[in-house]
Amino acid sequence: MKINIILGVLLLFSSCLNDKQEFVIIGHMESLENDSQKWVTYYNENIDLNVDFLGVDERSIIISKELFLQELASGEYLPLKIKRKDSAEAYQLFKMSDSSNKSVSHIVKIRAKIAMNHYSYEGKYFPEFNFEDLEGNSFSTNSLKGKTIILKCWFVACKPCVEEMPILNKIVNKRRKSNDTIFVSLALDSKPDLEVFLKNTQFNYAVIPNQNSFISDSLNVQMFPTHFIINKDGKIKKVLNNVRDLLKVLDLEHLSTLNNNRRSPPPPPM
Repeated sequence: MKINIILGVLLLFSSCLNDKQEFVIIGHMESLENDSQKWVTYYNENIDLNVDFLGVDERSIIISKELFLQELASGEYLPLKIKRKDSAEAYQLFKMSDSSNKSVSHIVKIRAKIAMNHYSYEGKYFPEFNFEDLEGNSFSTNSLKGKTIILKCWFVACKPCVEEMPILNKIVNKRRKSNDTIFVSLALDSKPDLEVFLKNTQFNYAVIPNQNSFISDSLNVQMFPTHFIINKDGKIKKVLNNVRDLLKVLDLEHLSTLNNNRRSPPPPPM
């Protein structure tokens, strides 16, 4: 029995060692934890908690994404980007000092909790729906069975929502020949307001008006834009907040012509 216990401990210790990887840390912890503006800039340029990434704890051991986000939501850690030999998207947790800027901790907690909320959707069934777009076309849970659904939540006054539309149109055009992918958007705005907006702005998604209740109550969306990728079984594959991440997941990054700076989504309208 003692031999088995010792062997088990050795195997566990060996596993921990094998999980450690060589990497280079991007950014300086001391300057980032004490300056909220520097942190926001660093985060927007280097960190994306919504995509699939490799999480590394403060001991340099790989942990699950769920555990990584839980630790981050405590407000006690900063995530710094790390470059690994295998080029995987990876972040490491670093403990914040007692003298760190409290607003930085607050920002991290909010971002982590939003990412946790998005991650919690993955693998769950998308809520049942029965929509009618501006053209009178119907979209329901039953009619879209067996289809991949790319769904966007947005509103007319949301600048980032509008700025990403040219890239979204490229995605639609790229997938146009495929009959198994449907592009649908849920808007907060009324039909008349959307019709006026779309006279001057091309958007190739089906547009569903007056979806404030479904967006806030059924989907619990708090940031705009928000993109859902729903698989052919009706389950949510990914929840994202910008077109760059959508391109990554769809493996269509070459379509992007946006600049390198991510923009943080604005709060929902009052």
